[in-house]
Amino acid sequence: MSWFDELPPVMASHAGYLSIRIGQITQRSFEEAIAPLGLRPQLFDVLAVVGHGGPLAQQAIGTILGIDPARMVALIDELEAADLVVRRADPSDRRRRLITLTDTGQHRLTTATEAATQIEAGLLANLSERQRQSLRSLLAQVVKGTANVD
Repeated sequence: MSWFDELPPVMASHAGYLSIRIGQITQRSFEEAIAPLGLRPQLFDVLAVVGHGGPLAQQAIGTILGIDPARMVALIDELEAADLVVRRADPSDRRRRLITLTDTGQHRLTTATEAATQIEAGLLANLSERQRQSLRSLLAQVVKGTANVD
């Protein structure tokens, strides 16, 4: 018998509780996997956003991730000190800085993304590929539905 089997029905059937619990399990696994890379989840998130859409203004990254400007500055400082990103003046507005991945940052992002993929594969091992796709789609719909709530 597992801890899940011991849960009261009000918890075992509640999407919010189950989401929190799976988030905790996934977060812990991901933190452990990327720690040797010198990353934490928030740093990974910034690298992923810049790697996907960069170069981007720090404010745009903060908006996408829901991170306040002061915290965003600290995260970019940390990534820059680790030679994972660089700040460059925006040619269209010299007051604004654009964030770009360095080659080291791209490599670190690729390695961390592979770790995330392995964690997800283990997490969803009991599901068929069709069920995995369905779960991802449903979760994306829930997240999109809450995008304006923050």
